Amino acid sequence: MKSVYYAGGVTRVYRAALDYLAALPAEAWNEPENIIMPEEFMTEIWRIGTRGASENFFSGHPGPEEMLFDSARATQQGELAAMVRKAGAAPLVEARNRFAVGDEVEYLPPGLAAIPARVTALVSETGENLPVVNPGQLARLHTQPALSQAMPYELLRRRAGDDLF
Repeated sequence: MKSVYYAGGVTRVYRAALDYLAALPAEAWNEPENIIMPEEFMTEIWRIGTRGASENFFSGHPGPEEMLFDSARATQQGELAAMVRKAGAAPLVEARNRFAVGDEVEYLPPGLAAIPARVTALVSETGENLPVVNPGQLARLHTQPALSQAMPYELLRRRAGDDLF
């Protein structure tokens, strides 16, 4: 019941966290309680949004302050713009939210580093230039810088609402 953006985003952060832990020197594991994860992992989780985070029942029963009464989810900073369907110099993407030429997006490759890019052109499969794409629409994505490294099923996000990254 989670969105592609949430499942893909959280999996990306967890994979990066596992890679970070695997790269620690062996002696760090002699005292694992002293291992501190860099803040950037939680920062990225918060950017994904959903219901927020809590310790749930780990240290007791949750109280009313941990409940979201005004909405079903916490405010999302980002939203899924598109999913890469085919790699290439201008990857073929499937729009998941509306975005347009001139918008700024972030490509989310493996790891935590997001790559910002400006959409310079959107081209339909029949070669027509599109000023905007809507959810479900396929288009070749041209950006500056080019995202030719984008692989199928990787995600692009944009800031939720009208404000862009």
